[in-house]
Amino acid sequence: MRNNLPNSTVYNTRVIDELPYGFKYMPGSSRLNDKPLADPEKIGTSTVRFNIGDVDGKAQLSRIEGVYVITYVLQLTAGAIDSDGINSASAIAHTLATSSDVSAGDDGFPILSNIAKYQLGVTQTGVMSERGIIFGKVYVDAQCSEEIKNSMWPIGGVKIVFRNG
Repeated sequence: MRNNLPNSTVYNTRVIDELPYGFKYMPGSSRLNDKPLADPEKIGTSTVRFNIGDVDGKAQLSRIEGVYVITYVLQLTAGAIDSDGINSASAIAHTLATSSDVSAGDDGFPILSNIAKYQLGVTQTGVMSERGIIFGKVYVDAQCSEEIKNSMWPIGGVKIVFRNG
């Protein structure tokens, strides 16, 4: 987020973030320019709202004048694999404020940002991977008893082929 006007302040700034399907915000992980930030309010099933407060063009918090960066951690749920992974965020602020409380009624002209979108990548590793190793024994059950006995020896050099290749 950037305030492009170095000599102005926008008030009661909020960032609305629509999380992709199957992603969940991890409490306590929010940071604003590498400093702790209060957890966002949850709005609906997959939208969160960060209350930033006043944003000026000469921010003491920012490394680059007027630039604010929010970072946080998301947890993937089972539904994430079916998701498009697109995260959408936008900001709203006002030119005047009647209160420093971000939930108070705002005066002045509302300022809306563009909608920023980013596609998160999901890779499957470990148990969720399509690759795996099967180990065990292949043997011939000559007596058709479905029991493995000490006298049975496994067959070596067996190749197992699955229907999906």
